[in-house]
Amino acid sequence: MLTSVVITYHNEGPLLERAVRSIDTQAGRANIEIVVVDDASDIPPPPMASRWPLRVIRSERSLHVSGARNLGIRHAQGDLVAFLDADDEYAANRIAPHVAFFEEHPEALMVGGQTYLTRDGEAVLRTPPVIERYYPKIAERGGMLPDAVRWHVCNVELCKQGLIVLFGTGAMTIRRHVLEEIGGFDEQLFLAEDWDIQVRIAQHGPIGFVAMPAYYYHAGRQGSITTIKNPAQYLCGARAYRSWRRTVVGLPKPYVVALRAREHEAALLAAQLWLERRGDPVNAMKAVIRSFRAGVSMWAVRSLVRSMLWRGLLVTRSAVRASGGATFTF
Repeated sequence: MLTSVVITYHNEGPLLERAVRSIDTQAGRANIEIVVVDDASDIPPPPMASRWPLRVIRSERSLHVSGARNLGIRHAQGDLVAFLDADDEYAANRIAPHVAFFEEHPEALMVGGQTYLTRDGEAVLRTPPVIERYYPKIAERGGMLPDAVRWHVCNVELCKQGLIVLFGTGAMTIRRHVLEEIGGFDEQLFLAEDWDIQVRIAQHGPIGFVAMPAYYYHAGRQGSITTIKNPAQYLCGARAYRSWRRTVVGLPKPYVVALRAREHEAALLAAQLWLERRGDPVNAMKAVIRSFRAGVSMWAVRSLVRSMLWRGLLVTRSAVRASGGATFTF
């Protein structure tokens, strides 16, 4: 069974060689191809040799992470597709156990494993929070997850320390036909896109868990999207939360309430960043208005008034300057 590993690359330079090397040194029986997607990088991927077939696909315009992965999926030839960011690396025995699980459980649409979260040189092994919380026996030995996981994966209260509720990007392996059927990653998301695709897959069929380390997620690299807070991050979260609460059939009410609250909060945090860090009251107002889709709060009303006042000051200052009058600061 051929496994296509899609690596997304954007100016990571020599880190890509480390990622490819972690695939080359896989233990156990495996049949692999590597598809590197160069997402309009300024720094070209370094020349690489691999024991596996390796292709580099370049996009001349930035597709961002979801679009880049979808491009890799379209070029993948394997029955199974796994993912790896260029600045992360696979554990030594990552591919073979997932392939074996699919062979033993042909009904499984997706299989995932554990993640080593590395920060400041320290690696901590993490089991997906939803599996630890609801299925402790499966967390110890692995196996097929019960059908209720399609709801539990939406439990935003389990999201902690930058880890999504289910599998990290490099920890999941998915049947290619499933990715094609659901349309791949949501290209309007560049944050939480890996969580979102797992929520959608969970609505289509069974998911399995292999109780073994899958990859090393190197958190905190300067310049990576996870180290920079920006309004678009929060708006991505708001979009995902709104989608789940509206489309997941039979979602328990406490999850719907929590998703609505997180959607509201995320949109308002985006508004706050637009206003305080970007000085952009127009986009701040749009974010506040978006928060009203999830509910109305005093925080939202205050944010809207603040944005309107700020925009009024900017307009007034522009008018004064245009008329040659005195200017002021605020």
